[in-house]
Amino acid sequence: MQRSWFLIMGLLTLTFSACATQNVPERLPVYFGVDKELLTNSTGDSLPREAVMAGFVVMNDTTYPDSAPALSDEGLERFSQRLQAKLSNDFPITIVNVIDSPQFKQGQHSRQFVQLAKKEGLDYLLLALVSSVENEVPDQFSFQGGRGGLGGGRGRVLGFRAENYALVELALVHGTTGQPVVHANGSAWSVLERLNVPIASNVFPVVRRDVTQAPIYPSEETAYDVLRLVSADDAMKQALLHFKKAWRQEPSS
Repeated sequence: MQRSWFLIMGLLTLTFSACATQNVPERLPVYFGVDKELLTNSTGDSLPREAVMAGFVVMNDTTYPDSAPALSDEGLERFSQRLQAKLSNDFPITIVNVIDSPQFKQGQHSRQFVQLAKKEGLDYLLLALVSSVENEVPDQFSFQGGRGGLGGGRGRVLGFRAENYALVELALVHGTTGQPVVHANGSAWSVLERLNVPIASNVFPVVRRDVTQAPIYPSEETAYDVLRLVSADDAMKQALLHFKKAWRQEPSS
């Protein structure tokens, strides 16, 4: 029976690994009512050259059919605070208002952004949208932590491996036109390894990124939220790098 379990896990792990390059679909274009190419091509025409005053909006989109569950309220707040600090420190942006839970609708085009900016008395809106997809399969690990081989069960414990793929989309939107003038994305992934048996352990559950970064050991209760927050934070860092590059572009002629 155990041998059959390991065989099933091996097949599922191989299938899961084949999807390791899974992409998260962009969600911001659906709120502008345009396709990805139109949104990308609309940026770079009116880049601000002086400090801007902006309202700050963070959304955790879960409307895609295969979306992972949303971050907890605490996790989203931590994400928002970190992003706000980075934007204020690294860009000529002064965030004058944090706008909670705006009722943006998909396919409503840019007018909903114009309406919000007018209501709040803002020249710009700074949008940040985080989303992710997630998969989980059976796996096996050594007692000391880390994945074991596919054969044999000696010194192994059974568990599950969840991979989260996150996307962070940033856009500075002009309050008069409702069009994005700076737009950039970032993506990242992280892995959660957890046991499926009630064994006391100081190495499980564990959230891993790449081998250059130390693992994180969350509690059982917060493991999935930490998984999603780690991916979102890393995707945010990449998005900020791309955002900075786009900000420095010369206006189109």
